[in-house]
Amino acid sequence: MVTVLLAHADGEEMRAEEIAGPLSAAGYQVWHHGEVVVGDSITAEASRLLTEGGPVVVCGTVRAMGTRMPSVLANAARLRESSPRVFVVHMDREANIDTVAFGAKIAAYWADPERATQELLAALNKNYPLKQKRESFVGVPIASLRVIRQKLPDGTVIDTVEFVDPELAWKWLRKEFSQKDGGEGADE
Repeated sequence: MVTVLLAHADGEEMRAEEIAGPLSAAGYQVWHHGEVVVGDSITAEASRLLTEGGPVVVCGTVRAMGTRMPSVLANAARLRESSPRVFVVHMDREANIDTVAFGAKIAAYWADPERATQELLAALNKNYPLKQKRESFVGVPIASLRVIRQKLPDGTVIDTVEFVDPELAWKWLRKEFSQKDGGEGADE
């Protein structure tokens, strides 16, 4: 499984989850410092993930671009021999992302969150393809899914995917079951 290191400003865990949810729904394991439990080290976990050569996604908010952690992680990723890729998501229009983007194409989340999310997923899939893709939500717009992340006392993380729109959920379920039954019972 590919683990994505999500770099964001301290206190912006909810903004990071806007990106983490769709990445998790697509099948990527996502780690950001909102996942750290008391006693664990943000630096040690980030260093471990960088050493493994996984991708770094920077949440480009105004606050994040004014703090050290995102730029330190992005620069550290570029210095590794395994060359993990850095993907910048421009979350706030006013954020100065030049210090981490280095002229690379960015995902303009502030302008169109759905399109930026799709572009990010496409770039990740091109550079870090999943060995086993989640086929269960094919054809469902990412924005209509919500990922609820739970951390169990033993540290295990469980992601539950649910539909935001119940009508879309029923429509998708009817289509799925009709395909499994050979096309019978579809009401679309």
